[in-house]
Amino acid sequence: MGEPLTPARRRRWAFAAATILFALLALGGVLAAVERGGGRGAEQAPSAAEVRRIHATLHAIDRVCTGGRVGPGARRLLELDARMFARFARAYPQAQFRIDDEDARSVSLLLVAREALRGCAPQAAAIVDRALPQNMRLHP
Repeated sequence: MGEPLTPARRRRWAFAAATILFALLALGGVLAAVERGGGRGAEQAPSAAEVRRIHATLHAIDRVCTGGRVGPGARRLLELDARMFARFARAYPQAQFRIDDEDARSVSLLLVAREALRGCAPQAAAIVDRALPQNMRLHP
C-alpha cells in the first residue's frame, strides 16, 4: 500500500500539519479583524481639531445663510465648505463625535449641512447631497 511512516517522514508530516494549522489560525484572526472593522481596517476617529473645524463651519454657514442675500463669492465659499463636509464623511464614514453637546455621525452632519445650505446655496447643498447614501439623497 504505502511506505511505512519513518521518523523522518513523521517529522515532515507533523511540520506540514503544524504549518497548515498556523496558517488557518492566522487567517481566522484576519477574518475576525475584518469583520469587526466592517470590511476595512480599523477606522480612525476624527481629531478634535477636525471636529472643531466642522463645528465652526456649520455655524459660519448658518450666519451666512441667515444674513440675507448671498452673493456669488459667498456661494463659492459655501461650495468649498460643502466639499469639506463630503471629504470628512468619506474619511470617517462611521465616525461618532459631539457637536453642541449632541451626539453626531458623519451622516447626520451631512444632513444638517444639506438643510443649512438648501435655501441659500442650492449647488453647495447638491454637493453635500451627493455625499449622502443613495437612500437619503433628495435627488437620487
